[in-house]
Amino acid sequence: MYHSFYPHIHCMKNINQLYVFLCFVVLTLSCKPHSGQDGPTYHRQNIDQFFQDPYWFGGKGEISTYHLVQDRYGEKREGRVILIQVTEDFLVEEQVKNDLYQSQNSTSVLKSNLLKDFTTGIYDYSIMTSTFTPVDKREYPYTLKVSFSSQDWCGQTFQQLNLIGKRYGSTIFSYFETIGDKKEYTDAVFLEDELFNVLRINPDFLPVNEFNIIPSLEFTRLNNIAFNSYRGHGILETADADISNESSYSEYQLHYPDLDRKLVIRFETTKPYKIISWKEEFFNRSTGKQSSLHAKIDTSIHTDYWKKNMVKDTLWREQLNL
Repeated sequence: MYHSFYPHIHCMKNINQLYVFLCFVVLTLSCKPHSGQDGPTYHRQNIDQFFQDPYWFGGKGEISTYHLVQDRYGEKREGRVILIQVTEDFLVEEQVKNDLYQSQNSTSVLKSNLLKDFTTGIYDYSIMTSTFTPVDKREYPYTLKVSFSSQDWCGQTFQQLNLIGKRYGSTIFSYFETIGDKKEYTDAVFLEDELFNVLRINPDFLPVNEFNIIPSLEFTRLNNIAFNSYRGHGILETADADISNESSYSEYQLHYPDLDRKLVIRFETTKPYKIISWKEEFFNRSTGKQSSLHAKIDTSIHTDYWKKNMVKDTLWREQLNL
């Protein structure tokens, strides 16, 4: 009897120990700090407030110009950035502007067109990135489309990202053999190119802590970085007031530990959260040195620019210092 009883007690002790261990594991995982992998929380109230904002839905867009200092080929170059941000209706499946209004499968997006020009020696660089981010991020949590083009006297490159289900498809065409004409795919995560749109909708939607992110197409193309998602760490905080105009600013910092790169965006703390400046620093593999970029606002206007295409409308360029 004793030989059959004690093994049974020993087995029950093992089961109790296993139960305690499993409970410990569950409690440990449930108490683990949020890593940010699930992304920001998109509250309906914040989205509705943006839809009701006449600044974005009053038939006008924002055009801002910035003074640019950017490293290229190991030297600093001065140039100019023009940032246009405006809302428009966008076809979800075709992922183009809803011009004909014949399809019901459309959503409102905040579009940003970022144009950049600078000179390297004898020849010019002209870069443009267009990003289409749905305003209703509860229904459409990912940006639908990004297109990028770069032209210089050597040749040109064009790359486009399209959201396909839960993946981003990248199509790239280039004059350069190392970049080539190809298609690539990666899981849909937050895009660096949508940061300017997201913070204008609501800064609370910016990703913080640890998360996966796809770097900007400009950065990956100009520095021959593989199209993929990388580890990122985001910090959102209020910055010191600018003594010159006593305005309150906020800063968003994005760190890429695997790319040795840091991006800092400064914007107004109050609506419409105008972007004041941004800068980036990273280790340039081609030069073996630290590289940097800094863009600071020059001027900004709020107008229906698409209607101002007559000769007399060139006066508006003076307001933008163009």
